[in-house]
Amino acid sequence: MFTTKCPPLIIIPTSENDKSVPPKPWVSRAYTDAVESAGGIAFLVARPKDDEALDAIIHLAHGLLLIGGRDINPLRYNEDDRGCIGVNNERDLLEFA
Repeated sequence: MFTTKCPPLIIIPTSENDKSVPPKPWVSRAYTDAVESAGGIAFLVARPKDDEALDAIIHLAHGLLLIGGRDINPLRYNEDDRGCIGVNNERDLLEFA
């Protein structure tokens, strides 16, 4: 039986590198290093297409690190787009879940 206590699994939602075709998920190494330095395991996640898979990933995790970056779609908080830059609806869906 597996009884070893596992370190906390921390989800880090990925951004997309717009310079690659097709865009590739990425996260700055500084974030993963910080999670590991604190004793956790960094778990990089791009939003899965299947909601059941997303639920399974969320239930595995002990925490979430929001790394910032692009603007949240203002429609999520009932506002108009007034110059938002690089809205990423897929990442918004993952982070809000």
